[in-house]
Amino acid sequence: QAALADASRALSASQAELNQISRQLATDEAARASAQAEFDKTAFWNPFQWDTRDALSAQLKELKPKIKEEEKAAKSASSVVDKAGGVVDKAEASLAKLQASADKVTEDAVKAGDKVTSSAAKANEKLLKDAESQAAKALKAAEAKAKVAEQAIKAAEKKAAEEARKAE
Repeated sequence: QAALADASRALSASQAELNQISRQLATDEAARASAQAEFDKTAFWNPFQWDTRDALSAQLKELKPKIKEEEKAAKSASSVVDKAGGVVDKAEASLAKLQASADKVTEDAVKAGDKVTSSAAKANEKLLKDAESQAAKALKAAEAKAKVAEQAIKAAEKKAAEEARKAE
């Protein structure tokens, strides 16, 4: 994001410079067009207009190289803006790819977490069922032993009662 912000600032600065050059170029071209129009209204054969023609001619001579230089600077600035725009586009594309990658990693992590949670829940459920099953088996075994013990007690009581009758 920092690279994108830097590229965006560079693009904005380049666009501002291009806009400034373009405004100056437009101003100078308007001045040249105005001077040319005034010059075209004068007549070379009229000596009363020679001073005006000379002044306008000098102004046009000054503006012509200045305009060429400004056009060159505008072309250069436009190239810089295009390059900066390309850098911004690449940075945005890279950021979008990184965001998509981060989203994918997050999604995969969530899925893995869900699987672990599900597996742990299933394992806990199985352990609980196994424990319940073992407890039920132990209870049945204890009940069976208690029944055997109860029968042994009844048999012993019966035997004791028989022996007591015999002894009488």
